Amino acid sequence: MSLKSNSEYHANSVFETLVAQKAVPEPVFAFKIASFGSELYIGGVNPALYEGTFTYTPVTRQGFWQITGDSIEIDGKEIDHEFAAIVDTGTTVILGNITYVNQLYAAMNATEVDKGIYALPCNAMPNVTITLGGKAFQLSAEILNMGPTDSSGEKCISGIVGYDLPDINSGRFQWVFGDVFMRNVYTAFDVGQSRIGFAELA
Repeated sequence: MSLKSNSEYHANSVFETLVAQKAVPEPVFAFKIASFGSELYIGGVNPALYEGTFTYTPVTRQGFWQITGDSIEIDGKEIDHEFAAIVDTGTTVILGNITYVNQLYAAMNATEVDKGIYALPCNAMPNVTITLGGKAFQLSAEILNMGPTDSSGEKCISGIVGYDLPDINSGRFQWVFGDVFMRNVYTAFDVGQSRIGFAELA
């Protein structure tokens, strides 16, 4: 579902082809991602799955669905602002520049279990708020918790992971918002107006 400019063969994506053929009512597709009841809606949005209005952010770079975010706060402390991010259903976690992520966990009672992967007390997942388009979206601690590290159930893996993606290190984008973010919102990808919309889940 990425864009033509990300194609090695400079070919339209499946959805862009559907739009060009006027096979869908609107040039929009939308996702609800959940443990149960996930949905990909083609040709618009499903009003039953969200409430309120969408907050839109423009695509800032063609290829991936790249946007500019306002801020990321952990337990009320801002750790990044005016950052470039990709919204990606194919990524399970939230990936961040490893330098930012290491600094984030240095202030917590966190244990690095592998490069960029941290464990926290299972009952002490941080409060994470991501602001996009002027609207703050809070991440569920339950979703952020990726499960225990061992049978003791004391430490759990956090869904924010530091990674050495070449594009992150080059400054092209600093974050990849995968399912750990998207499970908290209803997301509409608007091909026609080159923007992404986020709404509260119903």
